[in-house]
Amino acid sequence: MHRSQRIFMSGIILIWFVVIFLIVSSINITAYFGKDVKFEDISNGTSFSSGIENESYLVITSEAEFRDVWEQITYSIRPPPEAPYVDFNRSLVIAAFWGAKPNTGYDMQINKITEFEDKIVVYITHDYPEPGGIYGQAIVYPSIIVKIDKTDKPIEFEFKERTTFCGLTSTHWGAVTLFVCNLVATYKYFSKYKKTPK
Repeated sequence: MHRSQRIFMSGIILIWFVVIFLIVSSINITAYFGKDVKFEDISNGTSFSSGIENESYLVITSEAEFRDVWEQITYSIRPPPEAPYVDFNRSLVIAAFWGAKPNTGYDMQINKITEFEDKIVVYITHDYPEPGGIYGQAIVYPSIIVKIDKTDKPIEFEFKERTTFCGLTSTHWGAVTLFVCNLVATYKYFSKYKKTPK
């Protein structure tokens, strides 16, 4: 075999090794880091008004179960918003309730949902008010309800905490600034109430 042919064959073999390495690596990376799961927020204006006193995290897989939960979280809203349509043949619902909190400095978000080889993990952040901060004074019930594609994998929840940034203290800011921040916090609270689409 000529030298040029050996070089050519060596190049082909090297390319195949690279392709195989990339395929194996991508499989391992997906297994280790997971892949993002798309989710849709269907809270429909109930984010601060669920009325559910106790902290709970639910995976809902049937229409009957969803309607029961929806009736619980909208009992105090008049008129009650219509339950979002969910096709449970194709989707399931994840509902997170943080329970009763004393002011609008408390909030909750789903940062991401990740699918691993053997499970799905929902990553949730709990926002706490900054000590001494100014917030809307109202009992709130932080919650979020999302739907994802149906899966048979077990679903787990992981949590992290952070302190909200808009808590301003009287030792650092004047009365006008405190008043403006209070308005911002109150607006944040009421902006959670979205009108139900007709």
